[in-house]
Amino acid sequence: MSQLKIEKLTLYPLKSAQGIDQDFLDIDERGPALDREWMLVNKSTGAFVSQRTHPIMSQLQTKLLPNGIEVSFQNKTDIEIPFKRDNQVNKEVSIFGKTTAAEL
Repeated sequence: MSQLKIEKLTLYPLKSAQGIDQDFLDIDERGPALDREWMLVNKSTGAFVSQRTHPIMSQLQTKLLPNGIEVSFQNKTDIEIPFKRDNQVNKEVSIFGKTTAAEL
């Protein structure tokens, strides 16, 4: 019988951005907790934005904070996104042609 070995665990909080190597991952009902929980959305069209159409997104760096995530580009202009916000708005967004509700 062949053996399987996990070489590395990587969490991707922001879809299409760089991942964060982890020593362990918490698993919830949808898979690794906080994995791909956030995405960028085109404000005009409601369509999500990914590396497929914007390859430069591969340069976005993410970092876990105690109460959210930090996103930076070329080590400049950090943006902090909290896990929970009081003023979240629900909006329909499009992901690969399928419409779903998202919290903005």
